Amino acid sequence: MKKLLFAVILLVLLVGCGKNGTTEQTTATKTSDISGMNLADVFNTGKEAKCTAKIEGNSAVFYVKNGKERVESSTPSGDSVVIFDGKMMYAWDAETKQGVMMDLEKMDKISESSTTETEVRDVGEMNKMAADVKCQAAKVSDDMFVPPSDVQLIDMVKLAEQMKAMTQN
Repeated sequence: MKKLLFAVILLVLLVGCGKNGTTEQTTATKTSDISGMNLADVFNTGKEAKCTAKIEGNSAVFYVKNGKERVESSTPSGDSVVIFDGKMMYAWDAETKQGVMMDLEKMDKISESSTTETEVRDVGEMNKMAADVKCQAAKVSDDMFVPPSDVQLIDMVKLAEQMKAMTQN
């Protein structure tokens, strides 16, 4: 499940904010018909949509609205949710209601100064991970992009800053 959650987080981050390096995105024409589009194109339309897909054989549902994404994934070991609202990313286990959150801009700054290697995938590669993509226009509530109050989230930026400070001492 951790591998799938990591893949979903990468997919959301790269599709939602693929602005660095050699990452390329195609700009979809803004038409009312989004069926047949890949995930990156649906996200770029700016339209409200609901997409279903298979990622590494597991099912996932994507909700899109105004540059925000929510991914609900199901695996044999459990369900998870990831929200990307343009500034923050939230990810949690649906059963335990525990997960992580991070300010993406701050995390990028921490990562830039880190000596840890990170794997970068482009949108095209991430789209290949998503199979059987089916999208349709849908009314999506703003509440879908706010983590529930009963979810316990660890702030990964604070944790990374604490770890960085410990290694510098």
